[in-house]
Amino acid sequence: MQIDKVTITGADDSTDIHWMVDMQERFPFVEWGILVSKSKMGRYRFPSLDWLSRLIRPQDKLRTSMHVCGKWVREICKGDWSNLIVEVGVVADRCQRVQLNFHAHAHKLGDRFISAAKRASTNSGWQLIFQIDGVNDGLMNDAKDAGIDAVPLYDLSGGAGVLPSHWTKQSEGVYTGYAGGLGPLNVVEQVEKIKGVADGRIWIDMETRVRTDDDSQLDEAMVESVLHQCSQMDCLHVAVNS
Repeated sequence: MQIDKVTITGADDSTDIHWMVDMQERFPFVEWGILVSKSKMGRYRFPSLDWLSRLIRPQDKLRTSMHVCGKWVREICKGDWSNLIVEVGVVADRCQRVQLNFHAHAHKLGDRFISAAKRASTNSGWQLIFQIDGVNDGLMNDAKDAGIDAVPLYDLSGGAGVLPSHWTKQSEGVYTGYAGGLGPLNVVEQVEKIKGVADGRIWIDMETRVRTDDDSQLDEAMVESVLHQCSQMDCLHVAVNS
C-alpha cells in the first residue's frame, strides 16, 4: 500500500493562507480540501468568496481539491455545473480534483450528468472524487461504465469525525481515499488497519479531528502533528506530479 496524499479538509476564513503555503513546502504530500456550498459560504469550514479570492494567487503553490456540497451537488447530479462555475469557477479551475459530497442522500446519475461530468473533467483536467457513504456505492459503477475519471472516497462519517467500525476493502487497481475520524491521535494506528484492506495507491482525508475543540478553525498544531507523523510512515510515497 502506498499513501501519496494526505488531505486536510476545512480551511476557511480563519485559516492563514501563508501558513498553508508553508505547510505545503514542508510537507509536499498535503492536499487542501476546500469545502464549498452555496448556503454555507462564510461559516465554519466553508470559506467566503472573499477568502477564496485571496486564495487564487497562492493556489498555484498548493495542491487543492474542491469538495462540493448541498444544492450544487444536487444540480451537478442533474448535469448542471453552471452555478458552481459562476460562483467559484476561478478557484475550481486551479484545483486538481473535485469531490462530490453526497452526504448519504440517494442520487441517480443520468445521461445529462454523464455528459456534463465528462466535459468538466476533460476541459479542466479534474479527477472527480465520489464520496461513498453506504447509500451511493453504486455510483462508481455508473461512472466506470461511462468512462468518467472518478475515484471513490470511502467516508461513512460524512465529515463528522467518527471512525468506521471497519475500513472498506480497496478494489483492485482503483485509486482510493479513506476518511472518517482520522487525526493526530490515531493516524498511525488507523493506517495500519487500512493496510489490511488496501494494497494499492491510496490517500487519506481528515477534517473534524484536526480542528479546535469548538470547531471554529483548523488547529495548526494538530495539522502539523498529523502531517509530521505521516511524513515518517514507510508507506508514504509522493510521486512527481501526482
